[in-house]
Formats: sequence, structure tokens, C-alpha cells
Amino acid sequence: MTHDNRDVAEGEDKVDLLIKGALSEQIPSEVEGRMRRELAVFHDRLRIRELAARTPRPIRPLFRLLVRAGVAAATVATILYVAGYLSGGSVQPSWAEVVEQFGSVPYFNATIYARGNSLTEPVQLDLWMGDGGRLRLRAGNEVFFGEHGRITHGVPFSPTPGPNGNVEQVRRMVEGLVAAMGDAETLSLETLIRALPGNTRLSSPLANDIPTVSRDLTVFDAVREESPDWTRIWALRESRLPVRLMFWNPGNGESVDVFLSYADRQPAAFFDPVAFERALAESASTGSCGAYCLQQDPAGRPITQRETRKQTPPVQHDVNPI
Repeated sequence: MTHDNRDVAEGEDKVDLLIKGALSEQIPSEVEGRMRRELAVFHDRLRIRELAARTPRPIRPLFRLLVRAGVAAATVATILYVAGYLSGGSVQPSWAEVVEQFGSVPYFNATIYARGNSLTEPVQLDLWMGDGGRLRLRAGNEVFFGEHGRITHGVPFSPTPGPNGNVEQVRRMVEGLVAAMGDAETLSLETLIRALPGNTRLSSPLANDIPTVSRDLTVFDAVREESPDWTRIWALRESRLPVRLMFWNPGNGESVDVFLSYADRQPAAFFDPVAFERALAESASTGSCGAYCLQQDPAGRPITQRETRKQTPPVQHDVNPI
């Protein structure tokens, strides 16, 4: 065997070892079988092309070795990517992709839990923002309505409770968020994050490789330049939509948790204060459920007593019990 041919043989051994190493990963048997068959066809075609192109010039075997190594490396990378995708994994989105995807949704619902320090009980607020800049906010015993960054109406749905400083603080925070969004044509995730507590500049969120129970989640952290406060954002890998934001102040335990959903698109009447007052007067839901008059569940489940009385149960599907 000549020196050049020996180089080619050694190169083939290294490539074969590289490919075998890639195929040694945990891959479903049916996927592995398909990949092995495709790889065998690719291997045979590459060998035929090498034989047809072989010339006595000494530089050709080395050139073929480099080309073969490059093609094989790309093949191995493709195999690993496909194997990871088919076995349940997905590519982690960038922060820019998460921001862009959030800006593309026409509506969202945010459930907000906030507390001023570690010794206070958290308060809950509900915020809905829909097409055309419409919004509805439940804070304390009132429901607020507005559009294009302005809250225009407030409707109490139960007797006035005692003063609660936490509710007022969080309501002001949400009103600041609404005003910041203003007349924007799209919803802004970065505006939502900047509306969280903290008076210093927030860094651009960076991916956090903390282990998560589900591979469907990706995590980003943002810190403040002159404060120990930090914010964490959880997003889904496939849809690239954020599902949770958390602000935390290590100094006093102040925290804000924002849970986001996108499935409950609401009708126009839901954002109409006049329709809300009329529905509130006509129903017996003058207690805690009054805050959710005219809300529609995407699966057809009742939200208030009014829907319970007039609605037939939704069709049940066979599911395995947990």
C-alpha cells in the first residue's frame, strides 16, 4: 500500500469511528434503522464517486480525505440533530426570538401575584390585553377597563374592602405597564419586564442553563447594574412564548410572579364596561365571581354561576387517569 493510499485508509477508519460514535447515542430503534439505511446508501455513493474520480496525481487522495472528513462531520452533526429532535428535544430559542414571538400574539392573559416583602401576604391581579389595545384589569374589588394605554372606567363588583397597600402598589405597577404600552401596534415583552419593580437599568436577559424538569422549557435571567434585584423568564422551546416572569429582591423578599397564557381570547363585550355592569346586575355573581363576568373559557367550562345555570356540560373525552 502506498503512503497516499494508507492516508486514505486511516482517514476512512477515523470517519467510520466518528459515525459509529454518533450512532451509539440513545436513539429510538426505528429512527436508528432509517438512519443506518440512509447512511449506507450515502457511503456507497461516495465510494463510487471516489473511484470514478481517482487519478494518479498524488494530491488527489489527500484532497478526497479532506472532503470526505468534512462531509462526514456534517453528516454526523445532522444525525445528532435529527436524533435529538426525534427523541423529544428541541433547539433552545434566543432571547430575540422569544421577544419577537411575544410581539406577534394578538392577546394575552396575565395572572399576577405580588408582595411587598417576605412577611406580607401576596395579592393577586388579573390582566387581559386584547386586539386594538383593549384591556381589562381586576384589582381588589374593582374591575378596570381601558384602551391604548389609558384606563377609562372602574367598576366595583363587591362591597369596598378595607385599605390594602399591596393591592394599590401592584395596581399602580400594572397601570404603569398599560401606559408604557400605549398605542403600540404589538405587545412588548421588554416593556412588561421593565414595568416590574426596580429603579435601575436592567441587563439584557441571558440564557440560564439551570436544570429543569421539562426539556420543553428554556430559562433566561436578567440582572440590574446597581442592585441585587433579578428577573427570571421561563419560555417554551417550541412556541418560543414566555409563560412566566418572576422578579425577586433579595434585600426584603419583595417579589412579583407573572403567569402568562394565550388561549383565552375574549369577545368584545368582555372589554366593554357597560356590558360588564349590565351582566353584573343581571347575575347573582355579586361576590368574588363577579370579577369574571362575561369571561369565556376556551374549553367551554363555566366561569361564573350564570354560565353554570344556562350551559350544558361539555363533551367528555376518554383520558387516562393520573
